[in-house]
Amino acid sequence: MIEPTPLTRPHPPMWMAAGSPGGIEWAASQDFRLLLDQFCDAEIAGDRIRTYRQALEARGAVFDPLAVGLTRALHVALNAAQRERAHQQRAQFLRNVAALTNDPRGRTTLAIPSNEADMRAGTERSALIGTPDEIIMRLKALEAAGVEYVLMLDVGGEPEALRMFAREVMPAFQKSAAPVAVAA
Repeated sequence: MIEPTPLTRPHPPMWMAAGSPGGIEWAASQDFRLLLDQFCDAEIAGDRIRTYRQALEARGAVFDPLAVGLTRALHVALNAAQRERAHQQRAQFLRNVAALTNDPRGRTTLAIPSNEADMRAGTERSALIGTPDEIIMRLKALEAAGVEYVLMLDVGGEPEALRMFAREVMPAFQKSAAPVAVAA
């Protein structure tokens, strides 16, 4: 029994995390909404959205851009010291997540870089890191690739960073249909 009773039938929308073409196509075949990872760049995200859309439309379903969510780490960094701290926080977060995905032999099932240089490059490529203007630019690239629903994780949990995001980044998207959710 589920209380309160869901308004949608037969159940509330289900989300499926997927990144491979087969996984994305399967999610579409089941009418699941699609949750994309926080590691792919805008171009790859766009390819994955196209795969999902094509799989839906091939079976006569209607594509809803808000049925695709993309996760991103959020690190507001106004200077070199804050950016360095953001890289350290991101690296520690990724190591913690990788440890949670260890199989019984202690090997991680999450494909994260093992060296610092690759981890930094990945953060610069896929995270929302930098000044408000840099973050706007990164979000605009995602929007141009077809991303309309972004879920963000503020690993640092800094209230002032979230306020700055609300004050300086969100207004750039007010006329857009792209809702933004921030998880602190």
